[in-house]
Amino acid sequence: MMDSTDNDKSIVEIYETFARETKRKIHYSLTPHKGTPLHGVTSIIKTLYIPNKEEGNTYLVAYHNPYQFEDASIFFGVFFYSKVDTSIQIDIRKKDILDTLNPFLKRKTMQANDSDFNSKTVIYAHEGHITEKIINDHKIQQSILESLDIAQVLHVGMNNCYIDFIPEFIGKSPFGIYSKQKWHTETAVMENMYTQCERLRELFKQNNLL
Repeated sequence: MMDSTDNDKSIVEIYETFARETKRKIHYSLTPHKGTPLHGVTSIIKTLYIPNKEEGNTYLVAYHNPYQFEDASIFFGVFFYSKVDTSIQIDIRKKDILDTLNPFLKRKTMQANDSDFNSKTVIYAHEGHITEKIINDHKIQQSILESLDIAQVLHVGMNNCYIDFIPEFIGKSPFGIYSKQKWHTETAVMENMYTQCERLRELFKQNNLL
């Protein structure tokens, strides 16, 4: 469990080793949070980030706060920051069998301009010029599909994860590839997330979205 002090240390050691072996710099914080009368155990609020090499264009980011609401309590991913307004939210995930059986899904989600992309994804976003510019770009669509294949239960999106503990992201919109279920420790997964996120960042740059 992530609330164990021993496990807190061991999980950080995994990322320290990854950063050292790949010549990246790690930044992390383990902050004790006092227990409550109902939950007497002191838990640890964990924040961690690793910029991608010296350029620092993309950042591997991990966060866990057991005292936040479930959807916001944990995330792990690779992100870059954009000049897009922070009020714009996008969340894209793979479509599963339950989605295909849900007759009300289209009423709650957004559709892109490509039927193949729509058949493979579920898009939660508010309609607007910037949102459409992002999700209707064919190259961005292809990169998103490749990103979602890196590991199970990944999302691609914007402004869905709190990353203001990284100075470079304060007041900006984070876009990235992320999980809200676990911290990934597999080197291949982390490197693939960096690679795909760098590609997405370059496509944002080409579309004047940085």
